[in-house]
Amino acid sequence: MDTPTPTITELEQRITDLERGISHLESSNADLSEMVAQQWDLIDRLNRTVEMLYKRIGAMEPTIEAHKPPHY
Repeated sequence: MDTPTPTITELEQRITDLERGISHLESSNADLSEMVAQQWDLIDRLNRTVEMLYKRIGAMEPTIEAHKPPHY
């Protein structure tokens, strides 16, 4: 049982479909790459904010000496 040989037109259509699919994947890849870059920027800003807040809270916490009752 021989499989029929595709015609030039069918092969051209397959190549066109593959090119269209590759173009779509390249576009999606570029979009995802941009999203990841934006998310890393946001994560970096949030990390800096959390570090700053930890420092501010640390500066606000009274020392253990301040919590001692007066009879010590």
